[in-house]
Amino acid sequence: MRVVFFLITGLFLWAGPAMGEPLRVVTDIPAVHSLVSGVMGNLGEPALLIQTSDDPHHMQLRPSQARNLARADIVFWVGPKLTPWLGHALDSLAGKSEVTSLLSIPETHLRPNRNNPTAIDPHAWLDPENAIIWLPVIAENLAKLDPDNRQVYLANAERVKEQINQLLPRVNAILATSKTRDFVFYHDAYGYFSNRFSLQIAGVLVDNDAVEPGAARLSEIQALLKSGSIACFFIEPGKDIARLQPIVGNSGVTLVPLDLTGAKIDIGPTFYETLIEQISTEIASCSN
Repeated sequence: MRVVFFLITGLFLWAGPAMGEPLRVVTDIPAVHSLVSGVMGNLGEPALLIQTSDDPHHMQLRPSQARNLARADIVFWVGPKLTPWLGHALDSLAGKSEVTSLLSIPETHLRPNRNNPTAIDPHAWLDPENAIIWLPVIAENLAKLDPDNRQVYLANAERVKEQINQLLPRVNAILATSKTRDFVFYHDAYGYFSNRFSLQIAGVLVDNDAVEPGAARLSEIQALLKSGSIACFFIEPGKDIARLQPIVGNSGVTLVPLDLTGAKIDIGPTFYETLIEQISTEIASCSN
């Protein structure tokens, strides 16, 4: 997708951080912003490009977002698998910035798309073990540009890691109250979460939310819903429930919005943990 930059000559010249000024850090989605915020602590606040109300797969940069990219010392993003349009923007605007793609960090747990094993599912932040892997890399990459504060970044990363380690048993305890662990999802975005917490995804309607399902997939999902083993069909908030209701028919399965983006969660260091716990609570509540 084309990205509109509204560039004015000389407006986006990169000059690097001034001595003693905090790093100019940019992140893509709120979950990444949360992790980077935790590592930065009191040393600064990263800018967020993609708000919870934005579609990360398809959007155009506003002028203020383009300015943030052009002025950035370092950018953290999931990677082109999630936001291919942002890759073009980084090439055009952030050519002198350090750029870290989280999906490219070694040891990151990656999974293929459910119905396309040759493609990587980009929603890797929904596995908290990946967040734990990313934290020290985030700290080290910030420290490369701000070596005087290296120990602060590393200590903050350890603190956030411990918070996530404490989150994992809470999520398992929440999901343990679920009477069923078989679910249908509208969008193939929850594979990392289900793999980490031993949930069973019985079916997925669409590989990505920009593509309509084919007749064969519709028939497959309708058969699953009628099987009697599915309690919930999770859809993204904002989806037209009336349009999806014919797929559910008289199966008795409940159509339930499940918020992948955390639209109602405050942006900041606690966003990530709150998002993971919120998803687990919504899944458990639906299946009881």
